Amino acid sequence: MEEIPHSSYDIKDLRSMPQGLRVFLIARIVQEVVPNPDDNAQYDSRNLELIEYAKFLERKTFENMETPDKYYVELAGIIHGIQKRLKLRPPGDVNDPYSNIPPSDQLAAFMGLTKEEIEEHNQEQTPQGPSNTTPILSMDTVTPDIRLIVVGKLCKLLFPPPDTSSILDGRMSKIIRKLKKIEAESFKKAEHRDDYFVRSTVKAYMLHKIMKKKGKSYIGEPVRQHAPALSNESVDRSEGPSASS
Repeated sequence: MEEIPHSSYDIKDLRSMPQGLRVFLIARIVQEVVPNPDDNAQYDSRNLELIEYAKFLERKTFENMETPDKYYVELAGIIHGIQKRLKLRPPGDVNDPYSNIPPSDQLAAFMGLTKEEIEEHNQEQTPQGPSNTTPILSMDTVTPDIRLIVVGKLCKLLFPPPDTSSILDGRMSKIIRKLKKIEAESFKKAEHRDDYFVRSTVKAYMLHKIMKKKGKSYIGEPVRQHAPALSNESVDRSEGPSASS
């Protein structure tokens, strides 16, 4: 039985960091301001603008830092700054998950961008919003191996196995099935590769938040039958991984 795949990137080489991990950290920045997004997350203009700033900050950090440690520390500082500035603002409408996002003319400063960074960000934006220097990769580039890695990374980051045997004895079976279902839905609905990463990450994070809020453990009881393996064979190459609830 195979374990959840470990990252193959060199921990000393920031440039080899998996794209999926970077997308997760972008989502981590966004969730400080929008902890509970709803089904309109991909359409709300405020949220989309917030995501663009988060992508910009992460990319600048990635370009300017030399090692993963410095990268993580810098991102932690960005998140801490957002947390402090958020406390200085009046709380938003509890019925509007995006009400804590400042108006467009205040958002850059709220996110901690310098004057130079604001100018650079504005120059990169097209009328449609996304940077015209970033190519949009189609879903054809999301290979079965990438899909497998996405499930494994989401599991390790949000629902880490307490030990290796927890995968072998089936204690992680239920949560792995849920993550496969999330990944399969994201694969079917995503319009391009970045959309796929964001959908998978946000939905998995929402599941994590819901389970944590309800006090539910993602670690089940040992079972006698085989646990679901995170292997290439577990990913349907056309319709998505088999995912039963």
